[in-house]
Amino acid sequence: MSQMDIEEKEEIDDDEEIDEIIVKTKDLVGGEDGFIRKYDFIPSYNGESLLTQTQRHGLAESIINAGILVSAWEVEDVVTPPVGSTPQPTIETPVKQISPVYSIDVQSEGIWLLAGMESGAINLYSVRHEEGQCHYTFTRHKQVVSVIKISPDEKSFLSGSWDRQILQWDLNTGEIISSYAGPISQITSISIRSTPVQKSFIPANASNDNDNHNHFSFLVTTFDGVVWIFDSRSPNEPIKKIPPSTGCPPWALSACWSKDDSKIYCGRRNGSIDEIDFYDGSILRSIKLPKDSGPVYYVMPMLNNTQILCASFDNIRLWDLKLTPESAVPSGTNTPKQPSQQKSLGMSESNNFGKSPMKDPLNKKLKNFLDDTLTPVVPFSIIPGHHGGVISTMITDLEGKILITASGTKGWEGISNNNCLVYSIIPKD
Repeated sequence: MSQMDIEEKEEIDDDEEIDEIIVKTKDLVGGEDGFIRKYDFIPSYNGESLLTQTQRHGLAESIINAGILVSAWEVEDVVTPPVGSTPQPTIETPVKQISPVYSIDVQSEGIWLLAGMESGAINLYSVRHEEGQCHYTFTRHKQVVSVIKISPDEKSFLSGSWDRQILQWDLNTGEIISSYAGPISQITSISIRSTPVQKSFIPANASNDNDNHNHFSFLVTTFDGVVWIFDSRSPNEPIKKIPPSTGCPPWALSACWSKDDSKIYCGRRNGSIDEIDFYDGSILRSIKLPKDSGPVYYVMPMLNNTQILCASFDNIRLWDLKLTPESAVPSGTNTPKQPSQQKSLGMSESNNFGKSPMKDPLNKKLKNFLDDTLTPVVPFSIIPGHHGGVISTMITDLEGKILITASGTKGWEGISNNNCLVYSIIPKD
């Protein structure tokens, strides 16, 4: 498949951090200020509204189009006042208050969406009809709902929270189908595998085989840096637990599957991305970003399966995996080991070019060839627009023609530039 290039198309400006963004035919943005905003994507993308000079300040020169806001509604969270509050309630009377939107996911046809809130509640809103109407609230989590993912059959959804719980909910009944055991730290991301794992991967004591829902597999990252692999057929026991490599800071906010589902890419706090083999759980290589890039907040694969998008504190990069040296992992450890360039070219360590004059023309030609081969190649291109902030979300459309990125902290540490940017993805020959 051809390589990809990305160029800016428009900016959707927001006064508050954009913690989650979902795009179908409309552009739905949830922010720190407690509003879900809906933008008309097609006219926005076609440039029917331009940014003002003030709005363009600090942005790349190629960003001139503005998002067209259609509507917005508040996200109401129902909480119970603590005893001793003023005025003190005679009974535990629920009180409505506006909550930041920490997570959001929308049905494939844009009919309804789910929004996670600070108290741990999840609201179900209609979008296409009775816009912004809350029809049901799912309650079980005790802290911030940091991630929501609708299942492939759209009959259930997954939710992850700061209370360390991963729950699967039935959208028809509102009941909990499964609670996934294992994580001991806050849930930071969930990524559903495009195909379920083979039954041979499922633990023998799998206790849940619900025929009313299609089975699916997914990965989970937790704040302590561990990558967990689960399957809906085995909620009581994860398929795999993949800890950070030796010497890697225990931290992770995002991980994703490769397009062929054979590998996992996980962003790390030390400015690196671990490439993990799904089948044996080993770390194949550690992709090092340039020095001072900062933590990698979000990773996402491209459709060609040879490039990934990685968002660190300084920039978003389109990384070419084919130009990144392979790493080897010694037996019995989970730490990537970089092979020497000499060995990768079939040279023995006893070769000592440069220690004695190369009078043989063949040796000189070989040395010139090696010098050209070992010339450093920059394996990435920088996607302009975001700089110096946390990227909360990156998504593409199903055909891989449009990329949308949003800046927001989702309650984690860091700062954001409050921008949502839209890019065109252009295939390169």
